[in-house]
Order: sequence, then C-alpha cells, then structure tokens
Amino acid sequence: MNLTLFLPLCGRLDFWSGSLSHFLANQYWVHQSIKLVFCDTSGDEKFGEILKEWLRKSDYPNHEYIKLDCQKPTNGIELNTLCCDIYNIAARISESTLYTWIVEDDTIPPLNAGPRLVSYFDDTVGSCSGVYRHKIETKRFMVWNTKNYKLLKEHEGVHEVLGTGFGCVLMRSSIIHNYIFKQSDETYVDSKKKKQVFCYDHQFWDQVKMRKLVDWSVKCKHLGIREW
Repeated sequence: MNLTLFLPLCGRLDFWSGSLSHFLANQYWVHQSIKLVFCDTSGDEKFGEILKEWLRKSDYPNHEYIKLDCQKPTNGIELNTLCCDIYNIAARISESTLYTWIVEDDTIPPLNAGPRLVSYFDDTVGSCSGVYRHKIETKRFMVWNTKNYKLLKEHEGVHEVLGTGFGCVLMRSSIIHNYIFKQSDETYVDSKKKKQVFCYDHQFWDQVKMRKLVDWSVKCKHLGIREW
C-alpha cells in the first residue's frame, strides 16, 4: 500500500449513494494499493451498516471502518472542534503509507484526481489539492495565498499556495502523522479588518514547510452545506 484514502462521513445517505460511492468504486488510483478508511460521525447505526457492507463488497482489499461517537455541532466552534477530532484520527493512522488523501463527503473529485495530484510531487512538495467552491462565497474557492486567509477566485494551471481546505487534498503522510489538530482561541485580522478565529486548517498549513500546490484543473463538485 502507498496511499491512505481517508473519508469522514456524517450520515448524508443521498450524497453517499448518489455520488461518493460511485467515485470510490471508479476512481483511477489502483484500489489494491490503497488503505481505505471511513470515519463515521453520523451516530446512525443503519448508515454505519451501509458503509460496512459496501466495504465488504468493494474491491479495496485493505479497508477500515472507524466509528467516532460525537454530538452534532450547533455552532462553528463545535464544528471545528469535531473536525479536529476527525483529522486527529487521520494523523494517527497515516504512518503506514507514503501518502494520505483526504476527501470530505460533500466533495466529489474527478475520477482521475489521485494520479493527477500525485504527478506534481517531487522532493520539495508536501501536498497538492484539487479545488472546490466555498459553500457560501460561491465565487471563491477554498484556497488562500495571503496571511489573512482570503479565499481566491478561479485561476488556471498549477500554483503554489499557502493553504487549502481539506475537501480534496493529497499530502505526504509525514507532514500530517502525529500532528495534533486543535481548536484555537487566537485571532487574526481579515481583509475587511474583522477579527477571525484561526481554524484547524489555517494552523496546520502554517506549520507545513514543504511546498503546497493546487491544480486548478482538478475541479471537485461541492454538494452543499454540511448538515451534521
């Protein structure tokens, strides 16, 4: 195995059956070389059984189902804290493979995304991400290249950036393994001179010293606002 493919799933059966399961069944990275991990935060036993049955019948010989018991978040801070819990699991289990690919359950990459993203890696590159639109600011993408984390509008080509969302990101396992994600009380001033709290993704990418790339041609579908 050379890749951990990690998916957090919060129980949205329509997203799973309509798009995400199709992506997993047909994506181009050789399935036999993947450790496929489902992190189920739904609290729904029936949904969990659907996931486990799919894994049993899939052509991914190396797979793991992890149930994360949690409360549904009621605000942004609770949501970020839950995301930290989820990605701390990814950080803990990532050591067995060279790469870790995170795909969130409302983000559907192109079927050839994995091979395209990994093709840009050399000794200087720590990550390469696909792009997807912000769920509210739909003219902007979950990519930033300034210290105030202002999201970018659409570009072309492959760019080095300061950070991205976690919807479709392929990274060296060495940059995430044993990293501890945590909710921050620190703030920064955004482009509109407002104070904003640092999120887990801001903090993570700020400490990554290797190059972080985005391939703007790897456009992912963003299916909607997360409903935990």
